[in-house]
Amino acid sequence: MPQILNKPNQSLPELIAELSQVSDQCWGLYAFEQDLLKNKFTTKEKHRIIIASIACGYQWAETVREIHGDYSITQLVASYGLQIEANHTAPLANRIGYALYTPPKGIELMTEPIAKVSKLLGECLHVSPSQLTDIILAHELYHHIECEEAEVYTQMEQVVLWRFLFYKHRSQVRAASEIAAMSFAQQMNKLNFSPFVLDVLLAYAYNPLHGERIYQQMIKLKGVI
Repeated sequence: MPQILNKPNQSLPELIAELSQVSDQCWGLYAFEQDLLKNKFTTKEKHRIIIASIACGYQWAETVREIHGDYSITQLVASYGLQIEANHTAPLANRIGYALYTPPKGIELMTEPIAKVSKLLGECLHVSPSQLTDIILAHELYHHIECEEAEVYTQMEQVVLWRFLFYKHRSQVRAASEIAAMSFAQQMNKLNFSPFVLDVLLAYAYNPLHGERIYQQMIKLKGVI
């Protein structure tokens, strides 16, 4: 295994344990690094959007719990009329993910990635395979909510892509949506770590070197907070 910040013998449990302590603000910067529109935002704008998106996810988790009480995540998904389907297709190398929200009422669970990560959970996180599924479903449930509720912050926060005369073409901020969905999933499942950690674990499951590169990236981002 190649060196990771002068830790050549670092194990997966050590890597995940350290990432589990990373702040939500830092994970927000990571989300922006994945956004194709990242260069359209100043550092100050990114921090503003990160804070607002985290709060949005938290507040919607509180709202959903107030309405539905102690429903399980699966019951919540059903109460919103969402249909869950298993997708057994092997993912493309550049499009590996746990799930996909398919408007207006669908969630596809990607069985191969979930199975691969489930095998690693016992090594590094106190999360069962069923809890992993709950985290994934909660994340996708947020994406459904933001599509249905016009007043959701992540629907209203937009960036101008281009202008022509008096017309401005705007787009939602993908990073904001992902940050809020992760915050929502974290609160709904009462996690003491950011679900973004599971993205690193997914990368590691398919390519340990990629997982280690994300770890290095996160350590660098911690230095700019």
